[in-house]
Parts: sequence; structure tokens; C-alpha cells
Amino acid sequence: MDGQEDALAQGLRPGMPEWGSTPESRWGLLTDANGSRAVRAEPGSYEEFYRQLEAALRQGTPLPVDPASTLPTLDVIDAAVLSAREGRVVELTSQPADH
Repeated sequence: MDGQEDALAQGLRPGMPEWGSTPESRWGLLTDANGSRAVRAEPGSYEEFYRQLEAALRQGTPLPVDPASTLPTLDVIDAAVLSAREGRVVELTSQPADH
């Protein structure tokens, strides 16, 4: 999970040096054929996302995230849910599924 909510609860605010960082203990774990390793979480910035979203809605600038680029992520989430439910490896295709 993104560490920004925890940071707010601890009194940190956007713009502070530690803002948006995630402690190593909460980094993701990538496991593949070569083993497992921790993957550094990129610093978060909700406030920048919403600044860009406002500009897109009010001024027609590009959206901060292209909605089409989220489809492959949804495919991974769908496959993970199916894998957990059925207890099997779910292969992903190169083409995103229809959503």
C-alpha cells in the first residue's frame, strides 16, 4: 500500500522531505525464476496527481494517467484473483482482455 496515508497520520505533510516515501519494510517482493528480491516503492504524490487531474478537467491538458494504460493492470489483478480462487497459475495473454 502507498505510505502517504500513514505519513499523514504521523503528521507529515506534502512537501516535507520524507513525504511519499515508503519504508523498505513495506516494499514489494518480486519473485520470479531467479528468486525473490525487494522492489523499492516509488514515492507517491497524491497532490500532484490531483493537480494534473484538475488541469485536465478544467483546461483540457492530458490526464495524469491514460485510462487505456490501466487495462493491462486490471488484467493482472483479474488473473491474480482467479489464481487465488482456483489455486492455479493463470497465464496472461499479450492482448488485454475486454473490460
